[in-house]
Amino acid sequence: MALDIINNDLRVNGDFSATTMTLAASSVTNATVSSSAAIARTKLAQNSASRYTIPLSEMRVWNAFATPLTDTANADDLGLVDGTFGTGVPTIQAGDVGNTASTRYCRFTWALPPEYVDGETVTVRLRGAVCTTVCNNSCTVDVECYTSDRDGSSTGDICTTAATTINAVADTYVNCDFTLTPTTLVKGMLLDFRLAIIYDDDGDAGVMIPEIAQVEMLIDIQG
Repeated sequence: MALDIINNDLRVNGDFSATTMTLAASSVTNATVSSSAAIARTKLAQNSASRYTIPLSEMRVWNAFATPLTDTANADDLGLVDGTFGTGVPTIQAGDVGNTASTRYCRFTWALPPEYVDGETVTVRLRGAVCTTVCNNSCTVDVECYTSDRDGSSTGDICTTAATTINAVADTYVNCDFTLTPTTLVKGMLLDFRLAIIYDDDGDAGVMIPEIAQVEMLIDIQG
């Protein structure tokens, strides 16, 4: 079929309902789309693994959710360490864990945004390291995630990824990705997370501070 190009305004008098027009993708630009076009999200391009960074100020004591993390890890709670303004930023730390073995936690909630594509990929990325000296046995991070049933209850951990090491080389930060089962996930759904640092050291070879420097959500979106 021949392609007719219209370079100027098009005016149609009469019935236009039976006519089919196809526009080349390159001809549809921001300038040619009306501000009142009301294009549905489902017709927009899907962007995969779009990054949403969670402010660490959102982190709470896991079993006393009304309480923010303190600046020092203690008992089974992680600490929120300030960092020096201008040269550092806040981080989540487990404290100096030399010659100890235990698990410390924090908790936060996050709602899937309106642009999330229902049932598509959701990944939690923790960027972490063990600072100064690594544990001589192991140090891992882990994620648990429960969905809100909108009635004060939740059912089933939907994180499918096992605990992941941050213990390879001292002061070397790695991305640890945790996949959520997306089957029931929809925009606006509230997710309840518990993060863990799990450490085991019996050598006490120096200062060893497990740290999560950033928490990110990687999700598939439209718009």
